[in-house]
Amino acid sequence: MRARRFAGFPQPAPALEAEKLQPHLDFLLERHGRLLREMAWRGLQRGGRPERGLVVCIEVDVHRWLVDWLMPGQDWEVLRARQDGPPLAVGWVEDIRFVLRTGWPGLAAALRRHPPRGKVHAVVLMKELESVLEVLPEAPRS
Repeated sequence: MRARRFAGFPQPAPALEAEKLQPHLDFLLERHGRLLREMAWRGLQRGGRPERGLVVCIEVDVHRWLVDWLMPGQDWEVLRARQDGPPLAVGWVEDIRFVLRTGWPGLAAALRRHPPRGKVHAVVLMKELESVLEVLPEAPRS
């Protein structure tokens, strides 16, 4: 059976060279790493399972159709005003792998194996970075 392309799916981005990816990854982890770890922790605390769910970090202006589908009714303008840099939608989602298989087959292939014990996958979809990370969940600081 052939996979259908849904309207709105982007063409898969060409693979970026590792040295070009690293500065974007460093920036993301420096500015938003704690949020990714906390979202992983919250997802697991709410009954999520690492083999089905994952953390998403999506640049709103690049993949608006996807964040509107995953997080309907959000006011992205409020987020845009609060954040320095591009607005990012970060959250825990389950059963999104079919979307990734269709729109981002390279990322879907990386998600075929379960994350290492104690970790959760995080999918990053930004203008300059499309990647799968392994995140160690961390409780929010009080």
